[in-house]
Amino acid sequence: MKMKYPVPGAALLVLAALLLFPALSQAEDMMVRKADNVFFCVDTSGSMMSDYHGTKKTDLSSARELLQRMTGVMPDLGYKTALYRFAPYQELRPLALHDQAAFMEASAKLPYDVPVFGNRTPLGDGLFDLAWPISAVPGPSAVILFTDGGQNEGPLPQPIAEQLYANYDICLHIVSFANTPSEQAQVDRLAALNHCTVMASGEDLLNDPAKLEAFVRDALWEMKPAPALPAPAPAPKREFHTVRMDLYLEFDTNKSEIRPEFHDEIAKLGDLMNRYPETTAMIVGYADAVGSYVSNIHLSGDRAAAVREYLSQQFGIAPSRLQSVGYGENFPLGDNSSETGRQRNRRVTVFVTGWFVEQ
Repeated sequence: MKMKYPVPGAALLVLAALLLFPALSQAEDMMVRKADNVFFCVDTSGSMMSDYHGTKKTDLSSARELLQRMTGVMPDLGYKTALYRFAPYQELRPLALHDQAAFMEASAKLPYDVPVFGNRTPLGDGLFDLAWPISAVPGPSAVILFTDGGQNEGPLPQPIAEQLYANYDICLHIVSFANTPSEQAQVDRLAALNHCTVMASGEDLLNDPAKLEAFVRDALWEMKPAPALPAPAPAPKREFHTVRMDLYLEFDTNKSEIRPEFHDEIAKLGDLMNRYPETTAMIVGYADAVGSYVSNIHLSGDRAAAVREYLSQQFGIAPSRLQSVGYGENFPLGDNSSETGRQRNRRVTVFVTGWFVEQ
């Protein structure tokens, strides 16, 4: 004879809660964009006229087709998008709230073919030119670069990308149309500069819609828990991020000494780092265009080092928390042909990274 055991009511409630929990957890997730601004940039140099992996299509026509598919699967999360090409550099659509019809119209301006001979590949210049539209907008930005990785003219792309990372809140993502090991190696070097980079081959994204959707997801959005309704008052929490501080210091021409009237400006940085002792700072110095390029690199480094030493001596900040570097006359804010513009360029920018308590 089989014995029957009654199931207590409390146990039934626990069982029901366990069965419902996955559905409740899933309902609380929502799509959140990783970037506010998305800059699409297509390499239109002569090397992009290669036959892409035997498809009887050129790299350029494949990139154009993939660009249109990619923007079509982007979720509507309020992105602003822009479209650029380089070799030659050209803005095809300025940054604006994403509109698929308007973006398709802009992408139609991309050429189907370009001259192969004499149309060299300035990949570094293409990234450098993007600094100006990126610097003009707030918020995190994503750059999605369609390129074969060719580089045979102008500066190397890696140092330019490093400067973009140092100065702006961006992440560079790459769709590779490389046809040779050397081209793919160039793409790999760019992708290795930052852990946020998402890289994929154009062939994979063209042939597999699931991989295309995964690339867009990994680069541009993620699932996060939705806030509860009604939302409780936010409690202070620790967050790890970077704060950019532009110090309005005026340096004399060819000098790195900090004038006494600007000590209060540096005190803002010192107070911040003492308030958040788990932070470090990268201090970046700049110079105007007076003098040689090399001497300006050294001078701007001296200015950054002067700020570093002042913070250590006057605010007791450990030297291990402070780094300094000079970028010379690169990334000017003002016109170097005028004294006012040169004064704006003799400046210091600080990136403070670490744990902050958000109120």
